[in-house]
Amino acid sequence: MKHSMTKFIQRLLLICLIALPAYGEAAARNVSGKITDSGNQPIPGAAVLNKANGLGSISDLDGRFSIEVNGPADVLEISCLGFTTKEIEVGKAENLVVVLEEDALLLEDVVVVGYGTQKKASITGSVANVTNNDLIKTKSGSVANTLVGKR
Repeated sequence: MKHSMTKFIQRLLLICLIALPAYGEAAARNVSGKITDSGNQPIPGAAVLNKANGLGSISDLDGRFSIEVNGPADVLEISCLGFTTKEIEVGKAENLVVVLEEDALLLEDVVVVGYGTQKKASITGSVANVTNNDLIKTKSGSVANTLVGKR
């Protein structure tokens, strides 16, 4: 009797050890979705971060993304320049639709320069706005000469 009980416990432990890794793998799944603005236009290049496991993804040209999640309690952080950051709990959803709101204050603080972008506070020189109409009015062979003297 004692021998059969020991065999039973050994087999039970063996079954648990075999089933445990399979249970852990089944918990991870992929969630996909689409990121748009308030006008339903796709947002390419938005960052999607799973705060639970540290995995990230970037939305494609159509605003679509796919990311691995561990469970329904995972939280996705979606961010993009010019939009407010949004956090979404995954839940049981397989396909998410995320609408990001424009952040006008953030857009005013970024200045695009000829060699990259800088925060407005870090610019030491003067900054001017030049519209496409200003560029069309000036006839010049180079872009640099077109921008000379514009305020």
